[in-house]
Amino acid sequence: QRLNYVQGRVCWNAWRQNSSDVAVATTLTDIPNGYYTVSAEMITQADYLSNEHLYASSNLQDAVSPALSAGNWNDDNTGEWEYLTTEKVIVNDGKLTIGALGSAVDGSTNQMGWFCVTNFRLMYYGEATAEEIAAAEKARFASAKDQVNGIHLAGDKAALLDSIAEAEAAKDLEMVNR
Repeated sequence: QRLNYVQGRVCWNAWRQNSSDVAVATTLTDIPNGYYTVSAEMITQADYLSNEHLYASSNLQDAVSPALSAGNWNDDNTGEWEYLTTEKVIVNDGKLTIGALGSAVDGSTNQMGWFCVTNFRLMYYGEATAEEIAAAEKARFASAKDQVNGIHLAGDKAALLDSIAEAEAAKDLEMVNR
C-alpha cells in the first residue's frame, strides 16, 4: 500500500500480495451521533476487477457501497474514476470506521482486487431517534447470536451468548460497548 499520484490525483493505492483482501481504513472519533454515509472515488484495471467497494462500520451497523462496476484504468494511465457511496449507518458512540476494500476471488491472479481510492467524503444526515437506535441494537444482537449459533464448541458458544445477553440487558452505552 502506498500514497500515489495517478491520473492527476493524489490517491491511496492498495494491492494484495499473497492474501485474500486488501483494504485501507481509518477510525474517526468524537463525531456527532447520527446517520452517516461515506463516498469516495475508486478505480482499478479491468483484469483485476473483483468486488472493490467502500464501507462504514459503527458499533451498531455496517454499511457498504455497491462494488466498482468496471475496471476503467487504461494501459496509458488514463481512465474514469467511479464515485461510490455507502448506505446510511448509525453512529451512537462518536466512532465510525471508514475505508475501502477489494478481495481476490478463488483462482485469481496475485493482484486481483487492487484499487486506488481518493476524495473521501463523510456526509452527516442528522440524529437517529431512540427507536432507530434500539432497532439497530436489536438487529446487531440478532446477527451476533446467529454467528454464535454456528459455533460447534458448546463452552465457547455458551460464554458468547452470555456476553450478548449481558450487553442486551445493559442500560447505559458504556455497558453496551464493553
